[in-house]
Amino acid sequence: MGILKSLFGDAADSISEAASKRRNAIQERYEQHKREVQERYEQHKNELRERYEQQKSEARSIRESEEIKTEYGIIKNGTLEIEEGITELKDGSLAKYKSLKKVIFPKSLTSLETHVFEDNTQLRELDFSKVTKLEYLPDALVYGNSKISELMIPYGVKHVGSAVVCEIDKNHPLEVVVPATVREFEPFATRHAVTFRLFTPDIDIEWLIEDAEQFYVMKKDLSAYRRQMEEYGGDVPIGYMTDRCVGAFYSMVVGPEIEEEPKEEVSQAKENSSQSGTDEQIRFSPRVEALIKSAFRDGILTKKEKEIIIKRAVAEGEDADEFEMLLDSRIADEGIKEE
Repeated sequence: MGILKSLFGDAADSISEAASKRRNAIQERYEQHKREVQERYEQHKNELRERYEQQKSEARSIRESEEIKTEYGIIKNGTLEIEEGITELKDGSLAKYKSLKKVIFPKSLTSLETHVFEDNTQLRELDFSKVTKLEYLPDALVYGNSKISELMIPYGVKHVGSAVVCEIDKNHPLEVVVPATVREFEPFATRHAVTFRLFTPDIDIEWLIEDAEQFYVMKKDLSAYRRQMEEYGGDVPIGYMTDRCVGAFYSMVVGPEIEEEPKEEVSQAKENSSQSGTDEQIRFSPRVEALIKSAFRDGILTKKEKEIIIKRAVAEGEDADEFEMLLDSRIADEGIKEE
């Protein structure tokens, strides 16, 4: 009886072991089949994704290459050059053109309203280089996501509204270049780390400190801005711009190129003034006068500023010695201190 029990027990163990092996083999084949199906699925999904991205890219290229007619000009390859003669842009006027990447504003522009751009997610550049008549940059000019990394406020603007560029990607760097004409800033309020380049000595930085990561100012204004930072209890670093940097942003100091009077008329005006026997001050070309006005504004003329003025005058045909003599006379008349 014990022998039979032993034999049946061994047989049962063998059957159980064989069944277990079969189950394991079936499970292994199932897992392998599952992996193969998953791999084929992933491969198919990747192929579909690549095909979709390719079609999307082709469609985008077609859209961008198309010329889109608007009431402000033609958008071509994502760039809109607003037609000369247009003086203002209303609230939301360019918000619907989502393919916009760059906008070039005309010289005739005098007014902008809020939300001109809204959720223009491809927008990268606002070119104000021609603009000379705009005095106010409005609140929330660019609202919603955009890819703007630099905002060069046009020369001539005196007042900058709140959150001019707002709700941008906080991981996207932003540099704001502020010309010599700006006198007042409202809270920038981007909730973003901004680098400010200030070419004006006359603004209160209280509303900028919260958003600023770094300030760069003109060398002669460094002490004044650092005193402001101490007064407001801020700890944002303030450095000064080198001559090379100032040269790169030359138009921020003296404004963009302007139409100049013919040299013959300027020379004739000087001659008439000289012959009149009056004490009327001799005027130079508009460009040279703009340089002189900018340099004299704070009552101090640095050596570098004087060199720039003389260099420009000589480039316009003035005799260097004669011009310097006249400039020194102007400096004395207006009580300007030379450094």
